[in-house]
Amino acid sequence: MPDRSRSILETYNCLVRYKEILTILVKYGYRDLLMKINSSENKDLNEVLKENGPVPPESVQALSGAERFRLLLESLGTTFIKFGQILSTRNDILPEEYCAELKKLQDKVPPFPDEEAKAIIKEELGKDVAELFRSFSDKPVACASIAQVYKAILPNGEVVAIKIRRPNIEKKIQSDLAIMEDLSRLLEKHVQEARALRPTALVREFGRQLRQEMNLLVEANNLERFNIQNQNEPRLKLVKLYRELSTSHILTMEFVTGTKISDAEKLKSLNLDLKAIAKNGASVIISQIFDQGFFHGDPHPGNILVQDDGRLCFLDFGAMGKLTKEQRMLLAEGLVAVVRRKDDELLRAVLKLSANGDDIRDTKELGRDISDFVDTYAYLPLNRIKVDEILNDLMKLLTKHGILLPPEISTLVKVLAMLDGTYLAIDPEFQVMEEIKPYAQKLVLEKYDPKRLASDMTHTSAELYRLLRDLPDEARDLIKTIKKAEIKLSLSSTNLKQVLRTFDKDANRLSYALIVSALLLASALLLHTHTPPVWHEVSILGIVGLIVSATMGLWLLIAIARSGHL
Repeated sequence: MPDRSRSILETYNCLVRYKEILTILVKYGYRDLLMKINSSENKDLNEVLKENGPVPPESVQALSGAERFRLLLESLGTTFIKFGQILSTRNDILPEEYCAELKKLQDKVPPFPDEEAKAIIKEELGKDVAELFRSFSDKPVACASIAQVYKAILPNGEVVAIKIRRPNIEKKIQSDLAIMEDLSRLLEKHVQEARALRPTALVREFGRQLRQEMNLLVEANNLERFNIQNQNEPRLKLVKLYRELSTSHILTMEFVTGTKISDAEKLKSLNLDLKAIAKNGASVIISQIFDQGFFHGDPHPGNILVQDDGRLCFLDFGAMGKLTKEQRMLLAEGLVAVVRRKDDELLRAVLKLSANGDDIRDTKELGRDISDFVDTYAYLPLNRIKVDEILNDLMKLLTKHGILLPPEISTLVKVLAMLDGTYLAIDPEFQVMEEIKPYAQKLVLEKYDPKRLASDMTHTSAELYRLLRDLPDEARDLIKTIKKAEIKLSLSSTNLKQVLRTFDKDANRLSYALIVSALLLASALLLHTHTPPVWHEVSILGIVGLIVSATMGLWLLIAIARSGHL
């Protein structure tokens, strides 16, 4: 039941909803699962199980497991529908038939009253609608579970779209998230099969994403960052943000019109080149992924409008993908490993990218499956490779071995699959892999660029220096901890001399290592700053320093290896 560590008021607010959720779970045939997570202390669950019969209705029994799960989430409302929509992209967690069924989930909510929307505008912006706008639409032009959108005209004649968050939605969603987290903890505790999926971490990540989506300032920040990073991209029409008319409850942006990218007939009537649109659209997103690490996270056809001049305009910036430089490098290495048929490199990239790669102990079977995966696709020409097929096979492989993807990589997988479907609809000969290949190769080449290597050496040397610098303080803290714990050591005179000799030898090695790291750091800095004399823009002093430090470091490793304590 709801975590009793929460406030009394929060727990009270959860109780009614908690029983409602449990009742719906029983209705859709999840009684056995609830029995597994039941305990004598959970009075609410015991009460629900007693009140409801052991057998679900016949109409429910006739459904498949995937259909029951979808209908369950629809019955539970907005928060759970959103959760199901995210799960529909997680082929590494759910079987394929479940993901396919969850893709049918739609937000089916009526619009909230227009007078409430106007009241929110006045409360947030401090003025009536009539004072802020020359005109304001009578009805919303779009409606969803989190917010609805109105069309308005500013006093200067500019047409804007005003996104307004639903009133009182936050309290209900927070209550649902709290209950979801409680149930996920019980699952993790009592159902062994669920532990590998880390349901609690999954729910917490979903909660973080949903809270961001509810805060419209996050979307405003995403839109602004997207515009800054793509300001010199001629293939895009950027949406103007009105920051002074935006808050956490309201987002005001330019009202953009255009043709849906999936409407091939309309695009042809405008005399637009469909092949160029497909190529430009994919290239823009792939550039965002590999060059910027910040990309549109939901590029379905409804979120991409084509302008009459062929430029593309992206809408809805609530869901954005973010990748670190390291993740982009690993992705590129994985793609290149498939092309070059390097099984071990792909295995390394997969484990590094996964959320639980460190927990995978036996990689032999995984390595064999990855080798089979590479053999399946490495010898195919690019024009016969379908990205959605590759991703589906890879997700099955990951699921088989209990490998989970972090949310950033899951978003990327969803986006790449969308690219294949969206652009094939307007150009049957479109090949996503042809667009991805040069970006992946560029990233891999960057990894071995001398300037990047020098920069990495500088960073690594600085980290090593800080580690060695802080070592005495860390040792002092360890000694204090030992004293506090009253741990007693008994040493004979002979043993003590041996300990002192060992300590003296280790201190000498530490000093030597400190000198090597300092020399390495200095050499890397010389390379990075192009300190003269230089040869082909590379500092000669830096190169000499690196050779000397490498020689000294090798000597130290040999000495350690000979002592038998490597």
